[in-house]
Order: sequence, then C-alpha cells, then structure tokens
Amino acid sequence: MKTSKKSKFLTFCLSLFPGAAHMYMGFMKMGISLMGLFIIAISIAGMLDVGILILVNILIWFYAFFHANNLAYLSDEAFAQVEDNFLFGIDTLNQSKITAEKYRKYLGIGLIVFGTIMIWNITMNRFMPRMLDYFPDFIREIFWRIRSLVPQLVFGIVVIAFGVKMLRGKNDKSFDKKQDGQYLSDKEHGEG
Repeated sequence: MKTSKKSKFLTFCLSLFPGAAHMYMGFMKMGISLMGLFIIAISIAGMLDVGILILVNILIWFYAFFHANNLAYLSDEAFAQVEDNFLFGIDTLNQSKITAEKYRKYLGIGLIVFGTIMIWNITMNRFMPRMLDYFPDFIREIFWRIRSLVPQLVFGIVVIAFGVKMLRGKNDKSFDKKQDGQYLSDKEHGEG
C-alpha cells in the first residue's frame, strides 16, 4: 500500500486510537505494531489485574499519538522518505537464525506463563467458588485472598527473572561474530 499524507483533521481524530492514524496514512506495519502492542498490553493488564501495566499503555498511546501527528506535519519530501516498518525489529527476525531462536525461547516462556495464569483464573473463578461452599469460612477467606495474588506473583517473578537476565548481559558469545554472512564460533576464529 502506498503511503500518502491525508486530512490532518482525520489524522488527528484517528490518532486517538494507537495505530489507526498510521494505517490511515498507509503505514500498515507501523499501525498494526502499535495497535497490537496497545491491545496486548491492555489484555495483559486486565488478565493479571496488575495496575502498573496501565502506565505502559499510557506510554504507547502518547507515542502513537505524537508520532502519527508528526508524520502528518512532515514536509512532502521527508514524508516520502519514511519507511513502513514493523516496530521493535519484528520484520528482521527471519534474517538471523540465532535471533529467531532467542525470541522463540522468550515467546515460549511467555506463552507458558500466560497459559498457566489463564488456567488458574478459570479454575479459581468457575470451579472453586462452588467447592468452597463445603468449607469453613476461614478457608474461604484464605482462598479469596490468594486467588488474585498468585497471577500477580507469577508475573512479578517472570519480570524479575528477565531483569536479572538483562543485567547479566549476553553470556553466550559463541555466535557474536559474523563473517561472509555466516556466524562463526570463537573456536573457528582461533580465540578459544
């Protein structure tokens, strides 16, 4: 799809929803990235009942709003030079097998965590309340306190684990050098 400058008023109105104004101007990859990120962040915040994630949505909203309006006010020459790319390097995943493997690992961990939390929520909201009718009041009180804390606790542990991983840096340096389009290990470079 060809990008083009359109009505600044409609661009402003559509920029109130992240990604919509980008798609209106023809930047489909940018728009889908922003819209998807915004919707996923809302879903995660709602599913986990973690209010702090709303701050992420606010940042996404402001970024999308100002970026779309800045695009609308670019000169024609500058606007023509803007490339429609997915945000966060999503479109470069196929270029590197190592990068794809790394993201696949994180995606797998994320899916396991969110699947577990979904099962927890379904179990706690649909099945356990009926079973609790047969237990004393103090057991019910303990259950209701634990019910919402476990998903938040699991999410917090995952966030801390990723933070620790980021602080430690890249431990596996065996594929960090590239020669003639192929990744070589340190032993092949004669450094091991």
